[in-house]
Amino acid sequence: MAACVATRRGCYDMDTAVVRVGVAGWDYRDWWGVVYPLPRPRGFDSLTYLARYFDTIEINSTFYRPPAPKAAAGWAVRVASNPRFKFTAKLWQRFTHERDTPWAATDVDQVTAGQRYDYLYSAAELKSWLDRIHEVAKRTRETYVITNNHYRGQAATNAAMLRKLGGEDVVLVPPELLDAYGAVLAPLGIGAES
Repeated sequence: MAACVATRRGCYDMDTAVVRVGVAGWDYRDWWGVVYPLPRPRGFDSLTYLARYFDTIEINSTFYRPPAPKAAAGWAVRVASNPRFKFTAKLWQRFTHERDTPWAATDVDQVTAGQRYDYLYSAAELKSWLDRIHEVAKRTRETYVITNNHYRGQAATNAAMLRKLGGEDVVLVPPELLDAYGAVLAPLGIGAES
């Protein structure tokens, strides 16, 4: 008999809880040649491409403004080849950031220097997150884990590592990503699509 988790909506089987791991955003110039092929192939769609490797992506633009219905419908069409895919959206800044307290000078310096997003987590650092992720997953039907250290594809690298460390048997990444980060991906058994 499967374990049951009680919620306000009733009981559900923990074995059917889903953990989705993906990246924040898909439109980064420094991903060309690292995550995406370079030169850019004719007709290439970075969102469609990422949906081959991840089953969730956070929509960053929703932080700045609610999306137009036509744009959201277009995104859904672009990921339709992955039936497991679901978007997550960054909450609009009016809910999260419009406050009276100013940023500290060190916060501004880190953001302008790109330091907050330029870090590649090791497998040991990512393993420390697995217990927390599983704890949340015990209480939800779907859990979304988003990596936001996007500089030079590090978010995609760490998302793939989390999937593998979390127990997925086969984790594939874009060939460019394996070329760039093979030193941390290959020891975990993460390969590239041929």
